[in-house]
Amino acid sequence: MFLRKVRVLGFLCLGALLTATVLWGQGVSGSASVAGVVTDETGAVIPGATVALVNVERGSEQQVSTNEVGNYAYPDITPGIYTVRVSSEGFATQEVTDLEVQVGQRAAVNVQLAVGQVTDVVTVEAAAVLLETESNAIGTVVDSERVNELPLNGRNFLDLALLAGGTAPSEGRASFQGQIGHQGRFVVIGGVKAANNSYTINGIQVRGARGGELAVNVSIANVDQFKVQSSFFMPDQGPNPAMVNVTTPGGGNEFHGEAFEFLRNTKLDARNFFAPGPEELKRNQYGFAVGGPIVRDKMWFRAGYEGMRERVAFSRGVFTPTQAMFGGDFSEDPFVIHDPLTLDREAGTRQPFANQTIPKSRFNSVSENLLQYYVPGSSFQARPSNLFVHPRNTVDNDQFNVRVDTQLTEKQSLFSQYIWSDNSAVRPGAFPLSGAFYPNQFAMWMAQHTYTISPKLVSTIRLGVSRNQALFSNEARDVGDILTPLGITGTFDTRGVFAQRLQGFTGFGRSNGDLGNIDNNYQFDPGVSYITGNHQYRFGASVRYRRTWQQNANAGAHGSLIYNRVFTAQLTTNAAGNLVPNGGNSGNAFADYLLGTPDRGSTRGLPMLQYRHTQFMPYVQDTWKARRNLTLNWGVSWFKDTIPNPRGRAADYPHGFDPATGLLEFAVLGQVDPRVIEPDSDNIAPRIGVAWQLDNKTVVRAGAGAYFSDMQLIELQFAAVGPPFTN
Repeated sequence: MFLRKVRVLGFLCLGALLTATVLWGQGVSGSASVAGVVTDETGAVIPGATVALVNVERGSEQQVSTNEVGNYAYPDITPGIYTVRVSSEGFATQEVTDLEVQVGQRAAVNVQLAVGQVTDVVTVEAAAVLLETESNAIGTVVDSERVNELPLNGRNFLDLALLAGGTAPSEGRASFQGQIGHQGRFVVIGGVKAANNSYTINGIQVRGARGGELAVNVSIANVDQFKVQSSFFMPDQGPNPAMVNVTTPGGGNEFHGEAFEFLRNTKLDARNFFAPGPEELKRNQYGFAVGGPIVRDKMWFRAGYEGMRERVAFSRGVFTPTQAMFGGDFSEDPFVIHDPLTLDREAGTRQPFANQTIPKSRFNSVSENLLQYYVPGSSFQARPSNLFVHPRNTVDNDQFNVRVDTQLTEKQSLFSQYIWSDNSAVRPGAFPLSGAFYPNQFAMWMAQHTYTISPKLVSTIRLGVSRNQALFSNEARDVGDILTPLGITGTFDTRGVFAQRLQGFTGFGRSNGDLGNIDNNYQFDPGVSYITGNHQYRFGASVRYRRTWQQNANAGAHGSLIYNRVFTAQLTTNAAGNLVPNGGNSGNAFADYLLGTPDRGSTRGLPMLQYRHTQFMPYVQDTWKARRNLTLNWGVSWFKDTIPNPRGRAADYPHGFDPATGLLEFAVLGQVDPRVIEPDSDNIAPRIGVAWQLDNKTVVRAGAGAYFSDMQLIELQFAAVGPPFTN
């Protein structure tokens, strides 16, 4: 996944943040946290106070005690609605209700207890706890209400990321749409290259290795909330300089569900201002989601399905040979076609075909067989188009998801999520089997266990496995072997129609084979939070192992032939005294095609190559409340990425040029190192930030850090011809 390390230095601007603005702190990736200090009415801290955290939807409850300086923390909790209840002998119990804790947030809930009986309960609305006083992180949370209520054309949740400041869509070739077949899988955050973002679901990275795109468009019904962040990250959030962190909803003690269908078609759509009528679009998006208790107050589930069927028709004008020309009759063409077998070497001329007609006995058998994948036009005189075609782009998407949450004990919780998606798309060409096919699939399983060992010590273990297939292929890929029965051999792939390029006509067929990647990803994130005094330490690591199959340099796998007005053109003598075709006023490229006499051709490709590599990211970090109104956040991590080593036959292909000898050198002969880059072990990523609360309405934040960026493994193809210069 990481081919090269790029250091990025980020610095947060200082700013005044009012209480009317919700500023989000930072929790463990995919989770959230609640922390604070408990004091009496004089401001003195209260050690040993009991702080209970109640999940409103599930009724589950956790308890910790404040330490010797009155601090408490729940460092790893699921985003949701909570009640914080604080009690201590000699003081009235206080409850902070309707506390909405969002993904990545470090909610500071400081409680002041009044003297009284423990049985007395004082209730405080959490709406008053809006100012985030302890975190440097500045990001935008798109909550469940906006996810569900805001209209989205196509129901792509990542479009909502554009609501965050400093974000922009990735346009043109940078969108990688031509490679993955789907738009809206990238977003530019804070000026960071879109391919360098990190995309996570419940803390598990779901980023495509080859292009760096969001690997799966999670169903809107399966998105609880997500956070767009490009400023200060603590080390446990990963090495990337920008991220989109998605959490999925779980079930509660009450059954809830939804069923939906969204429809767009020609009858309902208005036309584009410049179009003569509405576009021919049919899109059905439908599905359901349901959640509830398996064992009340103990175990809950949520599951769902979403499907999409999209058909978009478009018109295209092309120019092709007529039906008569398909039979060899070129009488409509004012250019005379000549028989290449009638060359008179002394005169330097060729004789015309009688009646402008090529006898069928002269047709090349391969060319004749390929005509089933071409369509004749109406008239040779109808310019620029003599044939109008109406292909339909299709998208068929099915996605299933299920999540189970369990409160194992008062101190232990576990949840697990499974997502499966098949998101295939076809972009047909003007002629049969001449378009593109995108057989995209994704599957992910993850689990997270949280254990409150003691009020001071909390452990979190997260495990994830995913498989991502993102291929840009030929429309004929699933048809099987086409070329061999037609008599075409020697190509890198036979599952397609050999591309034919005809001078003066619209060509047919398609040359590319499979391009893309298949990734098997494994992620293990253990971590421990330790609260002592005014410090909240966290120690942990992230280990990510990837086995990837990269299919590059395969754009000509089926091969292509180019036909010009050459072999059926009359000959003339050039300035050098050589005979050359006079294609300016004689000959026909389609006539050359029928005779099987191409001007030139090529086939090129590369087998699918396997690479393996592992990332190690151990870290230590601390949130230190130096004073009541001053919090220092610091951390440091070590980023180690093993080389994306080619495996099997892939290790034999790299080769390079030795300038000293003027000879090529090959990895298969042991002359060059097949590894892509030279490894290093000095990638230290420090982070430091400060949050200073000036008064009840203003917090000033600043932070800086070193980050490492993911790189698109599409560039591995260049490494095959790079050594020794790339290492």
